[in-house]
Amino acid sequence: MEDRIRALLVDPGGLLGPRVEESELSEVDWSPRNSFDWLTSEADSSRFDIAVVVLEPSGVEAFVEAKSRLSSEWEDVKWLSLISEANDQSRLSLRRCGVEECLSSPWDLSALRESILKICELGRLIRANRALAQTVEVMNGCQALTACLEFDQLYPELLDTLLHALGREKGVALFPQEHPMQGWRVAARGLVDRNVSELASALLDEGKPFHADLNQVKTVDGGPLANLFNELADQSTSVLVVPLGSLSDGRGRLFVLQEDKEFRRSDIERAELVARYGLQGLKNAELYASAKERALIDDVTGIYNVRYFLGTCENEIRRSERYESPLSLLFMDLDQFKSVNEEFGHLTGSRILRRLCALLRSEVREVDTLARYGGDEFAILLVDTDHAEAMSVANRILKSVAKTNFGDDEKRRMDLTLSIGVATYPNHASNRDDLIHVSDQAMYRAKSKGRNRISSVADLL
Repeated sequence: MEDRIRALLVDPGGLLGPRVEESELSEVDWSPRNSFDWLTSEADSSRFDIAVVVLEPSGVEAFVEAKSRLSSEWEDVKWLSLISEANDQSRLSLRRCGVEECLSSPWDLSALRESILKICELGRLIRANRALAQTVEVMNGCQALTACLEFDQLYPELLDTLLHALGREKGVALFPQEHPMQGWRVAARGLVDRNVSELASALLDEGKPFHADLNQVKTVDGGPLANLFNELADQSTSVLVVPLGSLSDGRGRLFVLQEDKEFRRSDIERAELVARYGLQGLKNAELYASAKERALIDDVTGIYNVRYFLGTCENEIRRSERYESPLSLLFMDLDQFKSVNEEFGHLTGSRILRRLCALLRSEVREVDTLARYGGDEFAILLVDTDHAEAMSVANRILKSVAKTNFGDDEKRRMDLTLSIGVATYPNHASNRDDLIHVSDQAMYRAKSKGRNRISSVADLL
């Protein structure tokens, strides 16, 4: 038990009066009030461990009525009544309304002290037991988080778990998508749909988050962040921020709106517990993403392999259709590369392929996808790029490769050339397989025309 006991004393008639200051009750910090009305107005129950009410028999009914109007926040406060003349009916009424013990006058201060200590210890045990049960419930609810291996599954599930643990309905999760270039996403609960679309850009504030310095679970009562949620939620509210690491490290965070209940210390403790499980789930998701990426990376060149390319191409076509933006594909083949492997060996051939891929990376944007399709074939997806622009990129790559020495030094110069086929969705194909097929045909046409050149699918039509 804490060293000091925080006690509310409601003594309308001044019957106990200054006796509370005597040495027998030196462990108690008293907050005296002379009216029951105070209980249902500005009273803050979290300030008290026990409430001692001093009554005349005629005041029992008024007290019982006042106590019935108290909010649920008073449920942790234990009650002790001191009554000048107690009868069975008075005691029964007081016990029914939740008073733990009823002492009749004359009041012995030593007996009063023992009752206060006993009741406070009972309250402490009840609160500890409830907190333990709530902790176990939160922990059980968090078990599912460790099985969420995708970011777009983990963060919404984490938000739902947090809201349930806190007994709230409104919250937001801000989190990165699996590929850094895909940016950030927002999942929201309890907010009007029209407001959700505004959250991502507002929370990131054009890439400079105004909540970036928040590195621990805490409530925010003012400033840009609280004002943003006040506007979106159409109410004045505090915001509980639950960060899962640094935004610069690609870690998301959760925001819970206060609604009609103020955040208490127990809410922060439960949020911290959920965050710990969330961090473990996040580590699992990051390990999974890393393992999945390794499975999608070509061992020789370090760029994406055909499996990744096929999945990304399908996704980008859907995105292109949704936003009515062009998607272009460069399908490339190294000219006569088989002779390089035969003359210099496969180790040298692999080293040359890595140099080529480094050059190709430098010629395209980070949002574009470079992949090894197989053997000495490579593909580049150019998002939001029309056919004329794609032809320009292909021409730049063709010239850059042609003038590069892929040998170890100038004395052992090694020149390479590419044959490139160029196709654009939706101009030349209506789906992924057709896009790949027609660009492959264009590439073979470039080879048939003498290699070291570009062929557009438009030339085949």
